[in-house]
Amino acid sequence: MAYVVRTKDNPGDVGRAADQQQGVDNETALYAAVLGPGPVATGGMVKQFVKKTGLVDNTATEIFTVTTTNEAGNTDGGVWTARFMGLVQHVGGSAGDNAGGFTECMPTRASRADGTGQVGIYSGSILGLAESEGGTTKGIASVTWTIAETSEYVTSVRVTVDLDGNAVTTATVVGMVVLWYNSFITPPVITSAG
Repeated sequence: MAYVVRTKDNPGDVGRAADQQQGVDNETALYAAVLGPGPVATGGMVKQFVKKTGLVDNTATEIFTVTTTNEAGNTDGGVWTARFMGLVQHVGGSAGDNAGGFTECMPTRASRADGTGQVGIYSGSILGLAESEGGTTKGIASVTWTIAETSEYVTSVRVTVDLDGNAVTTATVVGMVVLWYNSFITPPVITSAG
């Protein structure tokens, strides 16, 4: 599908509906050009924005899950790997002190034909940390990512945020998950926990 220049959108124009459809087609073409192809059978890429608020200090909290399909017969095999990149914030809000920085993780799961499999994760550190003035009111000591199988088809990606400072509240994590997969019949599904 290629980008096509749209005709003037005139409510009295009998071609208006077709022109609006071209607008939708153009948007799809532009997204594919910038972000890559969408999900396709057996292999491809899936993207999802995720957000979780109210994270308690030093408590592993699910940020998102990745779910694969239990297909008919022994046809559940495949591999997916993902990259989360986003923001971790020690929340003070618009009227308070805030700390924050960049965080990332890269979870992976490999599955056999019967759905059984193994998981692994790379847990990135905080980069470009910005703290409250003087760094005493709000801070972030560390961010640790972990992964757990809640079943052979559902994988939970969790984060533990160690908050510090003299006014510890809660944390928020927001960001984008890009997942690449191969050999699965049905594309994996990313679900935000918040």
